[in-house]
Amino acid sequence: MIGYLFYNSIWFSGVMILFLFPYYKLVQKKETEKRLEKLKLEFKDALTALTASLHTGYAIENAFREAYTELSLLHGEQALIVQEFDYMLKQMHVSRTVEEVVEEFAVRSGLEDIQNFSQVFSMANRSGGKLISIMDAAAETISQKIEVEREILVMIQGKKLEQRIMSVVPIAMIAYLRIGNGAFMQVLYESLVGRAVMSGCLIGYIAALWLGEKIMAIKI
Repeated sequence: MIGYLFYNSIWFSGVMILFLFPYYKLVQKKETEKRLEKLKLEFKDALTALTASLHTGYAIENAFREAYTELSLLHGEQALIVQEFDYMLKQMHVSRTVEEVVEEFAVRSGLEDIQNFSQVFSMANRSGGKLISIMDAAAETISQKIEVEREILVMIQGKKLEQRIMSVVPIAMIAYLRIGNGAFMQVLYESLVGRAVMSGCLIGYIAALWLGEKIMAIKI
């Protein structure tokens, strides 16, 4: 559609299909980011459930089982964190150590917060008596960081919506002009200068989309 709007050429529209592959990868990346963000928020609840179980007096393996039960009630059986806890418990059942399964979970997740927790957890588990206090401190620090990230995302959500709307406006304007007064736009498709102008507009449009994504990609 973009190829036809900017160049009035079915042939060029066919060429533009090649750009669907990097666009598809971008969509996949966005979906992965959403999935990781959801896992991060669920992990915050998992930390709360784990520390609460430890304070109740459960051993670390039983604390994971209690946390799994609580997370299942809170998020449902299909939640990412519930599936991860279910897998970790199955690994513990076949004589894998808690440290090993937590470390593998951190690697699978690819999240810095979970990887940091894995390192702290390994040290805390080896320290024995200090496990609960170290877990409390780690859980509070990580939870606060996740909460700050969440607050920032909520603050910029409106700006992201504005960005999406503005990204559609140029395409909508060109479509409106073509439908409303096609003869007025014809010079941009038939002359060399017109095609150069439309090419410049397309490049500027893509650059603006890329810049907008970079500005909104806030890392903490």
